[in-house]
Amino acid sequence: MRGVSGLATLLADLWGRGREHYLGEWHFHPFAPPTPSGADIQQMKSISRSKQYQCREPVLLIIGGDPKAAWSLHAEVFSREERHPLRPSLPKMCST
Repeated sequence: MRGVSGLATLLADLWGRGREHYLGEWHFHPFAPPTPSGADIQQMKSISRSKQYQCREPVLLIIGGDPKAAWSLHAEVFSREERHPLRPSLPKMCST
């Protein structure tokens, strides 16, 4: 479920336990390629620099395509200064 309602409290509780932390963002581009938008890139760079998130290298995962047929995946890690595309060990195009 995507959203921010209650997120700050949840993350503070999890970080306080020392067991879990924020990993990154994901979303779906229906009927479009999984290409990060300018807003996606800026958000990930902001997260990597944010003391609130405590996540210097967040992961961005985007799935794009037809949800009932073929789809593809884009994943990358954002450090404070660079982007590092990941090469998932999945087929370039998948179908359901």
